[in-house]
Amino acid sequence: MAPRIDKYEAVSRWLEACKGQLGLNEWRIVVSRDPAGDDCYAETQLHDQSQNATIAVAHKFWSLSADEQRVTLVHELLHLDTWRCSEMVDRLKDIIGAQAWAMFEPLWEDEWERLIDRQAVRIAQQFPECDFR
Repeated sequence: MAPRIDKYEAVSRWLEACKGQLGLNEWRIVVSRDPAGDDCYAETQLHDQSQNATIAVAHKFWSLSADEQRVTLVHELLHLDTWRCSEMVDRLKDIIGAQAWAMFEPLWEDEWERLIDRQAVRIAQQFPECDFR
């Protein structure tokens, strides 16, 4: 009988197997064993000037249905695909000033997350099933 891999390694293998479907083969993804914040199911930290990313899943990720886990992980992969656009928008902070940024940034973050989430829901079924519970 093959040894059972732990759930973090299973997520890592799933991401590695799926990133190519989005043309993200150049990315090196590390799955953190430190949990994401309680305000999300997962979060991605991208490393400036590289193709390295760390994805952390929250404690509540493990209790999601298999479909919800798949949508969540596709969502995180889409962050890699759209990261350069987000970085460009973040550079506006110094140009438009602190007051304008304080009004603009929360709107941008909400819409960027909603866009990624809509896309993840639309395409998630094209990816292999996963169930890490």
